[in-house]
Order: sequence, then C-alpha cells, then structure tokens
Amino acid sequence: MVNDYGGHYLVVGPAPKPIEGTWDSSGFVVIEFPDVDRIRQGTTLPSTGGPVRSERTRRG
Repeated sequence: MVNDYGGHYLVVGPAPKPIEGTWDSSGFVVIEFPDVDRIRQGTTLPSTGGPVRSERTRRG
C-alpha cells in the first residue's frame, strides 16, 4: 500500500532497546512520502473513509 501512494520505507526494524523508559511496541517503521497530500491519500481507507491506523490497531 505504501508504494501505491509514492511512499517508500526508510527503516523497518525490531523494537529498539531504550536507554530510559519503555518501548511498548514490537517494532518500528519510518516511511517517506513525496508530499503531505500523498500521505493523506495513503492513510485513509477509501471503502470506509477511516484511517489505516485503526485497521492496524485491530490486528494487534
């Protein structure tokens, strides 16, 4: 999906080991898009009009 909107992955990795505090995720991703409009297009599901983030959250 990222590629469909002109984005590409800069970093994909496992959870970092924080020097202080906690990290409550199993990994992290850094994605680059050519402009803000492409980000907005890529973060809204056309079928529901809702954010992709909620879909990811449902999967756990």
